[in-house]
Amino acid sequence: MSTSPLPAFDGEESQFRPASLTLRLSLKGQPVQTFHFEQREVTIGRDPNCDVYVDNPGVSRQHFHIECSDSGEYRVVDGGSSNGTYLNERPVRTATIRTGDSIQFAKYSLDVAIEEMVGDGGRGPKARDRSSEGATVMLSPAEVRQIVNESRQAASQPRTSAVRRTPDVAPTPAPMVANSWLPWAVVGLAAAIAISAAIVWVMTH
Repeated sequence: MSTSPLPAFDGEESQFRPASLTLRLSLKGQPVQTFHFEQREVTIGRDPNCDVYVDNPGVSRQHFHIECSDSGEYRVVDGGSSNGTYLNERPVRTATIRTGDSIQFAKYSLDVAIEEMVGDGGRGPKARDRSSEGATVMLSPAEVRQIVNESRQAASQPRTSAVRRTPDVAPTPAPMVANSWLPWAVVGLAAAIAISAAIVWVMTH
């Protein structure tokens, strides 16, 4: 009686799927090729059997590889290359990678983008961008439309100033005195009386 072999994983681990890994290969900043993988290990090197084959003397045959752990975390592992492997311009032997990271080797670089497949209650897997964990907040299309509409409404409303300005009104001229000659007449009369009194006093003394 033959027995079937036991599966390598049981329970939820048997349903594990690695994240969708996108690698963009560039030479001195110039894009060369884009690769998409959904496997637990990706090899990079000068060996034609590597998943990312780079025919350059500065690249080792098995320069480095990228592996996905059971927790879904991706790591870059240097394969003992002669020129080394760099993550974001820093030399590494083993390091965790995330979306937005850049792996440099020889004159080449690989830009990393990771989309994790997560369950949604039996309705099938969906992609989740791991770069949003502790970093950038991703907005849904509905949220983006709401923000745009609010901005448009705010822009369409007239702006009112908190300080009211009084209208420019010409100052009212001071009223003119109708009988402006009257003070001078009083002064003249008083002077005439004083002169007459002085004449009378001179003639009587």
